[in-house]
Amino acid sequence: MTTLLCLAAIIGTSPASLLETRRTGNLEIRATADIDTAEIRLSGEVRLRLIVEGPTPLEVTRPKPLLTTTGTWRVREEGLPLREILPNQRQRWVMEYRLSPLVPGEATPISLSPLIVQSGPPDDIQIAWKESLHIKVTTTIKKPNAEDLRPVTGIEQTPDDPTPPALFDRRWWLFAAGLLALLIVGIDQYRRRSRDVIEILDAAWAERQMAGTADPDRLVIILRQFLEHRLNQPFAARTSAELADELRGIPECPVVEVEAFLEMCDTARFSGTTGDSMALREQLRAIILALTPVE
Repeated sequence: MTTLLCLAAIIGTSPASLLETRRTGNLEIRATADIDTAEIRLSGEVRLRLIVEGPTPLEVTRPKPLLTTTGTWRVREEGLPLREILPNQRQRWVMEYRLSPLVPGEATPISLSPLIVQSGPPDDIQIAWKESLHIKVTTTIKKPNAEDLRPVTGIEQTPDDPTPPALFDRRWWLFAAGLLALLIVGIDQYRRRSRDVIEILDAAWAERQMAGTADPDRLVIILRQFLEHRLNQPFAARTSAELADELRGIPECPVVEVEAFLEMCDTARFSGTTGDSMALREQLRAIILALTPVE
């Protein structure tokens, strides 16, 4: 008994197939349609295979559209048809499709359009399918049910308006004091940024920056910032050699003095000493003076 039940269950879930046979004289044409599964999910797909066997030469016109119904399946061709030579001067034509369900159902039909076959005799043979294939399409999405709807509720009461604080409440004074402090800080930051933006990096600025410094790196930075402001070109990311090469294209720039100054600064920096800071400042002062227009 158990064996029979298992066999019935296997038969009930096995993929279905259709077979149509046509005879013209002693010639037989067989058309088969089969699917690779009997149950899929709504998000899955099923493989449909059409097979036609008949005498050579065998020509099959693919149906357009494949299905006689719309809105149930999305159809996609799986490549081109395959042809195979069989014994006894016969041929086999195979075409595969992939079908994706659009709606669920216990027995969603696949109704195929007729095939037009030319095999042996010159006349066309139409093979119409007497039945349809059926697939069970499952889904976890439930249909809307009126019993699942929430009951109608009344209009919610809006909260009462909060009582406005008194004019001279202590919290108002604290809020005003905090706002005033933020305003003062903002004004101060704006004034600081304004001074930084409008600061002119001229000879007077360079002289102020050089006062009291003996660091070769700082002197090189002063020169680069002065050149950027004076020549309106970015020199901060240039190496000493690149900076000297770019300055050669500027007629009024004392390139030889700049190269000597940069070499002296590099020598002092790599030796771990400050070098002759007085001589470095004097050489930098001479370069800046040469680039400062006479008023």
